Amino acid sequence: MKKNAGWLALKVALIYFFAAGAWIFFSDLLLGSMVSNQGQLVEYSMVKGLLFLVITSGILYLIIRHKSERLESATAERQAFEQRYRKLFENMNEGVAYCRMVYVAGQPVDFIYLAVNAQFTVLTGLKDVVGKPVTEVIPGLRTSDPEILEIYGRVTRTGQPEKFERYIHALEMWFAVSVFCPEPEHFVAVFNVVTQQKLEQAALQESEERYRALFDRSLDSVFLNDLAGNFLDANQAALNLLGYQREEISSLNFASLLSPDQLPLAFQAISEIVSTGQQKHPLEFRLRRKDGGQVQVEIQSSLIYRDSQPYAIQGIARDITKRKLAEESYARLATAVEQSAESIVMTDPAGTIQYINPAFEKTSGYSRAEVLGRNASVLKSGKQDDEFYRQMWATITRGNVWRGHFINRHKDGTLYEEDVTISPVHDRAGKIVNYVAVKRDLSREVELQSQVRQSQKMDAIGQLAGGVAHDFNNILAVIQLQAGMLKADPSLKVKQREYAKDIEDATNRAAALTRQLLLFSRKQAMQLQDHDLNEVVTSITKMLERVLGENIKMQFTQRAHALTVHADSSMIDQVLMNFTVNARDAMPTGGQLFIETSALDLNEAQAAQLPSARPGSFACLTVRDTGCGMTPKILSRIYEPFFTTKEQGKGTGLGLATVFGIVQQHQGWIHVTSQVGEGTTFRIYLPRRMAPPDNPAEWAALDSILRGHETILLVEDDASLRVSASSSLTRHGYRVLAAATGAEAVVLWESHQNEIKLLLTDLLMPGGMNGKELARKILAVDPALKVIYMSGYSAELVGGDFRLEEGINFLTKPFSVHKLAQIVRDTLDKK
Repeated sequence: MKKNAGWLALKVALIYFFAAGAWIFFSDLLLGSMVSNQGQLVEYSMVKGLLFLVITSGILYLIIRHKSERLESATAERQAFEQRYRKLFENMNEGVAYCRMVYVAGQPVDFIYLAVNAQFTVLTGLKDVVGKPVTEVIPGLRTSDPEILEIYGRVTRTGQPEKFERYIHALEMWFAVSVFCPEPEHFVAVFNVVTQQKLEQAALQESEERYRALFDRSLDSVFLNDLAGNFLDANQAALNLLGYQREEISSLNFASLLSPDQLPLAFQAISEIVSTGQQKHPLEFRLRRKDGGQVQVEIQSSLIYRDSQPYAIQGIARDITKRKLAEESYARLATAVEQSAESIVMTDPAGTIQYINPAFEKTSGYSRAEVLGRNASVLKSGKQDDEFYRQMWATITRGNVWRGHFINRHKDGTLYEEDVTISPVHDRAGKIVNYVAVKRDLSREVELQSQVRQSQKMDAIGQLAGGVAHDFNNILAVIQLQAGMLKADPSLKVKQREYAKDIEDATNRAAALTRQLLLFSRKQAMQLQDHDLNEVVTSITKMLERVLGENIKMQFTQRAHALTVHADSSMIDQVLMNFTVNARDAMPTGGQLFIETSALDLNEAQAAQLPSARPGSFACLTVRDTGCGMTPKILSRIYEPFFTTKEQGKGTGLGLATVFGIVQQHQGWIHVTSQVGEGTTFRIYLPRRMAPPDNPAEWAALDSILRGHETILLVEDDASLRVSASSSLTRHGYRVLAAATGAEAVVLWESHQNEIKLLLTDLLMPGGMNGKELARKILAVDPALKVIYMSGYSAELVGGDFRLEEGINFLTKPFSVHKLAQIVRDTLDKK
């Protein structure tokens, strides 16, 4: 205030000095130039002086008045400002202290409180501090502390406020202080008590330190990701798990560690965590390591908050790679055990069953529920004695593996055989806790061995049948040739020719029987021709009646019109014979057998209703008996080779299997129905042709066949047939050179090779050279030689690597004299 007053006085004095000096100087100059009289000059000077006093007094009055008004206004404003400042000072929420530095010997030693506000007293609890040194008010506080002096000096020097925190031991409080210097040697301290915040901060820091220690030392892998999946932090275990350094992890995103197929699961998990705050169940992921390898982990995640807002996702991952490998290994082992073809049984040391696999159920017939908890002796058949089991138990209780052969009893009472290996299972202490039995069912092998023996027996029978049929065909050929020549003898009477015709017909029927024997021995191929199914069935009914016996009545019902099928009539006979034999065995006390032929046309919809059926026109052969019938289980196996329900030695199990094969070869199918106690019905469906069957070609009359004069080389090991064939040919004018073996034939040919025009040879001959080899040797020298082959077997089976055609270059034994004469003449005339 004094400073302002002095400055004002100085300003007024200076104004007056300059104004008065200027008036006196300029007025004296003006009067001196205007008045020359000294007296007038004095008068005028007095007037000028008086006027100067009036003017300067007025000016001085105006200046002092203006300055006084401004001073009063400034004083009022200052007082108003001080009042506002004081009000603000008193009402501030912070504590405020206005202090002055005290110096001793030029050194600051203390502060004196000049003013404090009410909040100062509230926050500190200190009263009556104005005018007192700080060290007196707060004992133990050294205001000469270098830190405080440094802050004071810096604020004084820069004029900028500074903030700091300090703990006052005497008050046991933390203060956050802001200081500034409004004037030299004075400063204002504005502060708040932050003790609670410091305690919370310390607690938070301690918590964070504990978390960090737990985070870094955890054996589980722990990592933090933001809500977008970017890594924020990871502990050492996580870094080791993934193979990254700490500085590398921040550039990764969790999704980059996953394969594409796992991304939907990860996004679903993040959505669940963000919406609920945590993950309900741990999830399994395959994470890609830095080195390219993979690690299987189980992750449990939760949401981390900061300032009440979702901040990050914390994941705790546990390496389960070894566990998953163990689980997969166990799963593979369990799958192998469950799907093993061998029966596997686990029991406790007392033999109580604790586990069985499905193969055991299939082999024994017992379900898992039926045997678990029961003793393994449930399978005992009584075929092994007590000593057998005593030795077995003695072996396994010693901890050794036992291997042996069991005959056990199936649930249905039937017996079955199996090879068994029983191994003890020990715990870590070496104590036996379980036994595991691996059992291989031998029933199939036993059945196969039986089938092999049966097959060998049937092969032997087939070989025998084939050999008998072959030799029988030679005999029939002789009879048929002789009968043919008798019929051609003009000296015979009509009755004698009829006898010869009967002999020829009998040989034809006998030939049909031998064809069946050859079919059985697989030495006769199918000879497919168009036949009327009605005629085929009719021709065999008498034989079927003899097979059935007197206590079974047979009834044949045929379709009114012909049923043309392209078939081998002998095979159809074999089918009917098999059905008849089975029907007879199913009716041991008598019954009825019904055979019926009919026509059937099937469209797509109708064919779909019958197994194996297809659309088209078919001839149906139905065979129905009133026998004992079959169960569904037996019905499902009737076509299996060697399967039979007949007693040992009374059935081969090949009958219906053969029927099935024959029908399949004829492009047909079989439908069977059966009911226990009510009989069985077989229906065979064969493709039907609309045109009637052609009548078999008749050979020309013997006397109408052209005679010859050529030389024929006849080779046949059967002497009777050789003589008969030679006689037949000779009677037709031919010259015949006959040989019993290939070697003899070669000798004859070498002597008459220029004369021989035709080679008529049996295909199968003893002596080391068969008919094919003989013909090949002769044709190598004379390719123009004509050759006709003969055999009791089918052309398809003996032709091999060259073509044989019945009636062209091949004769099936037996053959008639007409057929022999015709094929010889046709062959010789052929160019």
